[in-house]
Amino acid sequence: MPGYSTALASDAALLGAVKALIERMKVRGPGIPGRFYTAASCLEDDSEIDTRCWVEIATYYKDVGSSKALTEVEQYLIGIFRRFQLQGTKDPTKRDDYGRAIARHTLLSTLSKYDWTPASVDDVLTSLTLLPLDECRKTLRLVELGSYLMWSTFSDTAPDPFDPRKPHIELIDDLGLELASGLDFFLFWYQIPDPIELHLPSCADAYGGEELFFPFRPGGRTFPITKQGKLSGRPERVHKLITGENLKGQVEAIP
Repeated sequence: MPGYSTALASDAALLGAVKALIERMKVRGPGIPGRFYTAASCLEDDSEIDTRCWVEIATYYKDVGSSKALTEVEQYLIGIFRRFQLQGTKDPTKRDDYGRAIARHTLLSTLSKYDWTPASVDDVLTSLTLLPLDECRKTLRLVELGSYLMWSTFSDTAPDPFDPRKPHIELIDDLGLELASGLDFFLFWYQIPDPIELHLPSCADAYGGEELFFPFRPGGRTFPITKQGKLSGRPERVHKLITGENLKGQVEAIP
């Protein structure tokens, strides 16, 4: 049963509004990007979305959204999702080691926000994998390793968060990331400070970015892109941002 059915069971009008929105997003046709269909399927399967989030979505669509273009509805939904991130079920198990992959261009954009010259940013990216761990922590101590929130993976069988290790292309795919031609990644291995809680990810976490598209599926496992989610993927959790001072292992580069 879709998560919204339980969340909105007491209000037939709101429940009907969400059902109408989901069905509209599933329609394939001219001008209907595939991301809407993908997002609709995930929304149906997601039991981690906060009830208050469903109420806001349903109320908006019932009162206003049904008469708007789907791209306008999309932008409003993104705003709602951002207010209900990190509300999924808390993971009671705090592990010692977590990791994530960050694309080089994303890291370049992140570093450029700080008070560094372009030359300094290039120097950091060039030397990142060569610096001793302590020096790397010092260099990135104020740099947040994500935007809005962070997605992290882990291993239940080894300290290495990327265990079992696979060829680079397979590893990036397992993480639900797209290894486009010429796109480099850095692997970060870190600990998450005790005050920070981890949650099972919801569509609110996945779709609170720029558009309703993210290689995502509910349930706390990544969505391997080339296999279209037919593999089990890797475990993943979401949490508040941490900085490079929490690094625990050497930064690695994936060419």
